[in-house]
Amino acid sequence: MTLVLFSTDDGIGKEYLEYVLFTDRIFLLLKILACRLNDHLVDIERNHSVHCRWNRNDNHYQECLQYLTCKKREVVLISLMKIRQKRELLLNLKKKYAGEFTFCKVTLAVQNTAII
Repeated sequence: MTLVLFSTDDGIGKEYLEYVLFTDRIFLLLKILACRLNDHLVDIERNHSVHCRWNRNDNHYQECLQYLTCKKREVVLISLMKIRQKRELLLNLKKKYAGEFTFCKVTLAVQNTAII
């Protein structure tokens, strides 16, 4: 822990000391959380009989990373396609029923599906 003392009359030294102590506590908490996370990861590896961890440079790691990235991209594209189809349907309904009571409901639905 870093302890820095300043003796000033305007209280800046006290505020700085509190800041330093606060940042030291934050770093200590982050270290504790990292240790707990690593311990939890070791437990998971032991439960699933993982003998060694992959390095980022391993070929198998790179292949799996590329495969999962492609799968994630597919999922995102499918969800975007569904949103586009829903919005297109709502816009067609808005054109079809313009000026009627249902126009307000369709307009609100179209606004809620707006793609930003």
